[in-house]
Amino acid sequence: MAEFKGSEFQIEIQKRMLTRHSWIKDNPEFANGGRVLNFLEPNVTGWDAIRKYLEEDGIVGLTAQPRATIKAEAFAVFGDGYDYPSWDVYYAPADVIADKCHAYLDSRALPKGWKIECFERPSDHIIEEVQSLNLETGVAPYAAFYTRGDVVPCMTACLWDEHGVLVATSSSNTRFHDSSRLAHYVFNGSISVKAERRGMSLGKLVNAHVMLESRDAMGWTHAITQVKPDNTASVKTVIASGFVHQNDLITLGIFTNGVVFTR
Repeated sequence: MAEFKGSEFQIEIQKRMLTRHSWIKDNPEFANGGRVLNFLEPNVTGWDAIRKYLEEDGIVGLTAQPRATIKAEAFAVFGDGYDYPSWDVYYAPADVIADKCHAYLDSRALPKGWKIECFERPSDHIIEEVQSLNLETGVAPYAAFYTRGDVVPCMTACLWDEHGVLVATSSSNTRFHDSSRLAHYVFNGSISVKAERRGMSLGKLVNAHVMLESRDAMGWTHAITQVKPDNTASVKTVIASGFVHQNDLITLGIFTNGVVFTR
């Protein structure tokens, strides 16, 4: 198993994220996203500080920012040398998520011979399976240290078919500082479904499991996720898990021109 996984560009960022965690963990303005450095309060952190990490990594994320203003603010600082992809933000309180997920699972049964499990510290073999499925589906994988929960508590759900093939996965992690504006939120993402198994609502199934089990294990009070607006399947999946679109928020990426990082 590779401790770091992805393109050379992605792997170099993962290595820096591991090294940086010694100070990220004590700073509520930042979050360790494993794959990218997340900024929660760009105007508090300061655009010059963000520039430092952007020049080092070639990519940063501004999490759950005001839709009406954040892109113009970032462009005014960094200009057209960068791309500015965005993701719609969804969140909901724990009771809403739990009710929707329980209702969904009560209406579904696993096909005969299939198995689903959630892991806080998955084995190396399972991490490798998850990373490979992420890459197959265009999702930037987490490094092994992140999936193991070495830097922030993380839970990974895995769904195997009757042949023992991993067909779907999802994860949740508590990356946000207890004093940040997203304190006690869990971040849900990395939903991946094997191409030949799509159309079976497996993403909804695996995501419902990880949300319920991570709530029991981590005690989060709210959940947040982000989805590209044109990713219809993922939109349906997170709504089925109880997430509600926040019209006034987006997560903004600032990427070196031409970089494609994750779907």
